[in-house]
Parts: sequence; C-alpha cells; structure tokens
Amino acid sequence: LSASSLYHDVLSTTTTVDEQNTVNAIQKEIEQCLLPTWQWFATILDSFESQVRFGMTLSNLVHNEADTTLHGNRFLKNLIERTQVETKKKSTTNRITNTST
Repeated sequence: LSASSLYHDVLSTTTTVDEQNTVNAIQKEIEQCLLPTWQWFATILDSFESQVRFGMTLSNLVHNEADTTLHGNRFLKNLIERTQVETKKKSTTNRITNTST
C-alpha cells in the first residue's frame, strides 16, 4: 500500500483533473528525490538488525552455556573456545620470546 493510494481517493473527489495531475507530478518528484535516502536508510536498518541479532545470539550463548541443543549455539561456543585458546597460545609465545631476549 503506497502513500499515493491512500491520498488518491481524497484528492480525486475535491480537485479537477489538472490539479490532480499536478499533485501526482509533485508526488512523483518528491518520491524520486527521497528514493536514495530511503534505500540508504533500509541498508542501515538491515545492517543494524544483523548486528543486534548477532549480539543477542552471543548474549544467549553466554547465558545458556549448558544448553547446547541448538547447532548454532554449539558452533559459536566452539568458535569462542578456539579463539580463547589461540589468544592464550599467542600470549604464551610472546612471553617466551620477550623473556629470552
């Protein structure tokens, strides 16, 4: 349902054909001007939504560590554990390198 269909019935009963054509032309011009802004805004909202979903998933993973019924939770838990192991390995390697010099 577009804005033009919402206002079409109201405007067509109180205006002449020329006035209606003028209103339609103005509305099309405004829609054309605002289209890039709406497309940009939709892109931003999609990105924001995905970040919020990811954050919620991580939050649920932390709060439900014992619950591994969902494949996604197991995947994320394993990913976090591997990252922590790699981080510990790097810090241990850095400490050995620093103490030997």
